[in-house]
Amino acid sequence: MTVEPFDATIDDAVLEDLRDRLRGTRWPDELSGAGWDYGMSTPVLRSFVQTWLDDFDWAAQRERLRSFDHVKVDVDGLGVHAVHAKAPSRDAMPLLLLHGWPSSFVQMLPIIPLLTAAPQPFDVVAMSLPGYGFSDRPTKRGMDLGAIATIAVSVMAQLGYDRFAARGSDLGAGVLQQLALAQPDRLVALHLSGTNPTRWSDCGGDLDRVFDRTTS
Repeated sequence: MTVEPFDATIDDAVLEDLRDRLRGTRWPDELSGAGWDYGMSTPVLRSFVQTWLDDFDWAAQRERLRSFDHVKVDVDGLGVHAVHAKAPSRDAMPLLLLHGWPSSFVQMLPIIPLLTAAPQPFDVVAMSLPGYGFSDRPTKRGMDLGAIATIAVSVMAQLGYDRFAARGSDLGAGVLQQLALAQPDRLVALHLSGTNPTRWSDCGGDLDRVFDRTTS
């Protein structure tokens, strides 16, 4: 198991390939005046593609990504990407941030500087779930919520954090639910959001073991 710095540069060849595929889009016919009645409006979709081709500033986004410290953590041969942002304070609380589907770690970037500079600061780890962002794609079956939770614990441990707070939405919330059930001693605090139904009872979770119900 290793932790290595990671260069979050997206090669120009990758971006040019994307542009080629956008230019080569084969547009469907659309009934006159159909609008959104039968799916997405073709003119609106065309405008999105045109934005990606001509207006989106990839160079600026590339520099934005590279302004953060990225790492790649090896977990049993799977490379897991994360942004690792440390607060100036040595007493900072480690905080794991997990995104959902179909999002990525990028949604966390605006809040990371706020968290590291907060009056009660955090060391932030914004992890890319396996198969998302810059993390490797799993090559075997079984990469369910529990397996990803185990990977998240390993990532945090390799970065030096045995206990940490965690926040997740959507798929990330499901991962953190399983983490809380399997290894509650790892968590200092847990914050979840999203529209997915909770699965505590389905997994036989003992909530009294996870949360101290005697406190207000």
